[in-house]
Amino acid sequence: MGNLRVWQSRRSLWLWLRLWLGILLGLGLLVLALRGIHWREVAWALLGANSLLIALAVGTILITLWAKAMRWRLLLAMGGMKVGRVSAFSSLVIGQFINLIFPARLGEVGRIY
Repeated sequence: MGNLRVWQSRRSLWLWLRLWLGILLGLGLLVLALRGIHWREVAWALLGANSLLIALAVGTILITLWAKAMRWRLLLAMGGMKVGRVSAFSSLVIGQFINLIFPARLGEVGRIY
């Protein structure tokens, strides 16, 4: 029994270490990626973009996210868990957002909450 506890505590420590290393690495790479960007040029480029194409892109992304959320809702329902549409959608979007910002697939953990 004692060996199991030692193994679990080492595993837990390793998971936390990996989590924090991933966060630090992600933040460091984000700083490197964003340095040297001329934000005024970015703003002018966005203002000059085709509004119709931006609307179509955003609509396509929302439809895709909604379809993914409904797929997760169906899978969870087959496992006996009832999840509402809005709850499934918001969980998926939060998880995707966290995955965009942090490495180590932290968004998967974010979807749980």
